[in-house]
Amino acid sequence: TLKKFSTDAIYKIRQSLGTTYQRIADSKTNNNHSAYPMAIHEHHEFWRELALKLITSQSLPLRLFGWEQVGKLIEDCEVHQPPPRSYIVSGAGTAWVNGRYEFDPRRVLENGYVNPGGDVQYVHHVPVDVDNPE
Repeated sequence: TLKKFSTDAIYKIRQSLGTTYQRIADSKTNNNHSAYPMAIHEHHEFWRELALKLITSQSLPLRLFGWEQVGKLIEDCEVHQPPPRSYIVSGAGTAWVNGRYEFDPRRVLENGYVNPGGDVQYVHHVPVDVDNPE
């Protein structure tokens, strides 16, 4: 049970696990970060389950610590959020700039994710006839 551990001990264990998962995510296989999305996903899954156990605890200090962990988990998810798959630009002032900008498919890994820390690049195909894009 969690009551046997101090919030400081639980924090250090969770932080150590986070570091381990981050090392797994940062490891490269065949020059790709193939483990990245699954390692981060599994860590967030564990962290979410831990936070749920904490906030449903009978102990007030553990419940408060659990809510603090929920906030930190949300912050961490924002950091690891993938870039948008596309943007739609309109009203840019010139017709050839308007349109859909797709994430560069050469930057997407086999598993559909993007290498963390890589260049974010979008591709826009300008129609031959910008006055009549069809």
